Amino acid sequence: MTLIVTDGLVIGFEPYIGDDTVATLFILISTVSAVICTYFVGKFGQKKGAKKTFYLVGSLWTISLILFLFGILISILFYQYVNQRS
Repeated sequence: MTLIVTDGLVIGFEPYIGDDTVATLFILISTVSAVICTYFVGKFGQKKGAKKTFYLVGSLWTISLILFLFGILISILFYQYVNQRS
């Protein structure tokens, strides 16, 4: 898994070179956050039922997709701004 993240994301402390430390941190943070979110969604599902849990998960996916698209928009605008100044 570390090799996939290192090569796929190419993130590290030096440009264009992946680093195992950053990849390991990425894997740990994503795993812990996934377990925590799953636990609270499960607790919500036990209290409120399947239909409301389905709506909760759908709304969380919608929020994440909106943030993703907003991030792409900001990066495109920032890229254009930086290229105009050079």
